[in-house]
Amino acid sequence: MPPAPTAVIACSSAAPRPSPASRAACSAFSTLVRGLAGIELPAEVRTTNSVPTAAGLASSAAGFAALALAAARAAGLHLSPTELSALARRGSGSAARSIFGGFVEMAAGTRADGTDAVAHTIAGEDVWDVRLCVAITATGEKASAPPPPWI
Repeated sequence: MPPAPTAVIACSSAAPRPSPASRAACSAFSTLVRGLAGIELPAEVRTTNSVPTAAGLASSAAGFAALALAAARAAGLHLSPTELSALARRGSGSAARSIFGGFVEMAAGTRADGTDAVAHTIAGEDVWDVRLCVAITATGEKASAPPPPWI
């Protein structure tokens, strides 16, 4: 039996190296997408991030939203924005909101498997003139919870 396909993860970000947990989550997500597409090819993920990693600025949400879109397209999946939101949520809960622009609401969902916990736009990005200013006050990682069980 041939070895199982793997994901090679290479990141360039504000952090010097992706953590083992980040690599495992990205690899598991890649495996999930390959399974949805019914393909058994290895995957290589390369990412660049200028937002400080693990600093509470939703860099993982943006990363998983980008990974969901890129992986789905590379695997030949044709997903609607809502389906893409559901897929991204499996990598990071906040990633479901990062699929859309503007002001987004996340549905809590009622299904035990969480498949109906998806986001949708409530106002376009041009509705309100909102600015965000971020002051980096520490360079270490924030305290975090273990990865969700569905990964």
